[in-house]
Amino acid sequence: MTLEELKIRPIARRNHISFVLFGAALIILSLIAQVFAIKLPAFIMLIAGLLALILGLLKWREPEFSFTFTPHHFIWHHHRGDIEIDWFNVYDLISIKVDKGLEQHELHYLGLKLKDFTPLTKTIPLRVAKSLYHEYRSLLHVAMVDARSRGLSAILFQEHQDEWRGSDKKKIDGLMGTFASRIHQLKQQLGADLYIPLTALDRHPDEFIEIFRQYKTAALNELEEHAQ
Repeated sequence: MTLEELKIRPIARRNHISFVLFGAALIILSLIAQVFAIKLPAFIMLIAGLLALILGLLKWREPEFSFTFTPHHFIWHHHRGDIEIDWFNVYDLISIKVDKGLEQHELHYLGLKLKDFTPLTKTIPLRVAKSLYHEYRSLLHVAMVDARSRGLSAILFQEHQDEWRGSDKKKIDGLMGTFASRIHQLKQQLGADLYIPLTALDRHPDEFIEIFRQYKTAALNELEEHAQ
């Protein structure tokens, strides 16, 4: 029996049409109120309508599906392009936690751990790498604070590293080298290669991790059966 594809719709895109329609309706009502010189309510409705409209358009901008699980690959549909990873190169998917006082604090990300990051540097679109580099700035700050709280040196988190050497010992420079260096810095502190925001999921993170692991196991078993 062939494993069927599984597609995930992100929470971030839910109700996008409702927000757009609600925002447009408020803007129209504010214009009508202005005609009748009801200024303060008109102003409030205008601001609320613009905010709802912008939020709806941002939601609409997100891909319809955030992930696709296929028998051969795990695909992350980032809004800048697709990240396709062979199941054989996936190690695990974990929740990301940092120490906060005497307790551990969960970040709003899941961490994708790879067996080897080098193959990804050859397949990930440059526009996606550039976008993730900037999106991960907040994670870099969290990693630096966590490192200092544990008495570790923050020298690992220097901003400008524009080259990196992969498992094949080949030097990668330019934008991809900068991106790979940032990922290496984060992995040393947070333990993962890619960081997926919880807004890209369609359910509770723990449930998503369980489904991810189950599908990965089934996909690898099927691939091994076909190889025999």
